[in-house]
Amino acid sequence: MFRALWSAASGMIAQQSNIDNISNNLANVNTTGYKKGTVEFQDLLYANLREPGATNSEGRALPIGLQLGTGVRVAGTRVDFSRGNLQQTNNPFDLALTQDAFFEIIMPDGSVAYTKDGSFKVNGDGNLVTVDGYKVSLQPTSGSDLVFDNVDNVSISNNGSIVMPSTVETDVDIYTVKDPSKLKEEPPGFFTGDFEQWTKGEPPNDVPPQGRYFKVELPTGTEAYVKTDVFKRDADGNLVTVATAPDAEGKLMPAKLVTSTMPTLSDQVVQVSVNAKGKFDLLQQVGKISMVKFTNPQGLEKKGQNLYLVSVASGPPKAVDANQDNLLSGFVEMSNVQVAEEMVKMIVAQRAYELNSKAITTSDEMMGIANNLKR
Repeated sequence: MFRALWSAASGMIAQQSNIDNISNNLANVNTTGYKKGTVEFQDLLYANLREPGATNSEGRALPIGLQLGTGVRVAGTRVDFSRGNLQQTNNPFDLALTQDAFFEIIMPDGSVAYTKDGSFKVNGDGNLVTVDGYKVSLQPTSGSDLVFDNVDNVSISNNGSIVMPSTVETDVDIYTVKDPSKLKEEPPGFFTGDFEQWTKGEPPNDVPPQGRYFKVELPTGTEAYVKTDVFKRDADGNLVTVATAPDAEGKLMPAKLVTSTMPTLSDQVVQVSVNAKGKFDLLQQVGKISMVKFTNPQGLEKKGQNLYLVSVASGPPKAVDANQDNLLSGFVEMSNVQVAEEMVKMIVAQRAYELNSKAITTSDEMMGIANNLKR
């Protein structure tokens, strides 16, 4: 009966830890990026009154032993890193991870922590920070610190690339046509006909967007015109169309923009457009969001403030594939706590706690009966 008392007491202590964990999950049901924890239990040592397979007085091996347990203990808490629901915010600095990755956070002492919470802000110095003001680790393309002076037109792609706009003060040759009905559209998206070049000295924005044409060189080497004002940079640094046309061998290739003055474009330029003033507007990659993975994320140490720290059990951080889509901009990942599931767990834990307390009461009553026996 003394063993029953201690076994039941250990059960009550274990269920108290279980309730503590469930309560913490419910408290963080609205915490951005929170990952629920689950308590794992383990039975304690056994009192082996008779080993399995022991022989009896007649020399026969017994099929079962006599082993009495001594209770239970909390073996650990496992973190469930399953994805929570995504909530749209339309804020480009709200980032939701879609893969098993973490954001890197630079702490004030220079150490690195990690988080699933992607609700970032831009502080007064133009740095991307967490709600507590800790800097988000970025990989700038220029080698210097990345500062957001104008946050209105910043966009972040699914692979973590940070894209910002800029304007090149270079005039683009714009063409008009007297009679659009005489144009031939072949191949689709490319026009040929009797064009009159835009007159120099007149403001290009006098031409409405629907009347603007741009001269291109088709893959076959012939001249054509396009109405689109969006181009991209090819591997050779040329501005080419998004639409394609067949070359001499029938292979579809983009057409090259032809203009009097061509700006020098860096490898980080992802898109080029022509604005209303006839200048080049650039969208270029200025950096990337640092994201990492762990061999065993269960081994990360919880620090609080939605942060995790590296431990021996987690292993070192590993950079994710630079071309892999790992996040969504304009979304935040909510907690993965399911209230109904936690309520059921709480009821089960409460009943287990009650049953263990009844086991203690019953053992005490049995000891009282034995103590009151008379000859």
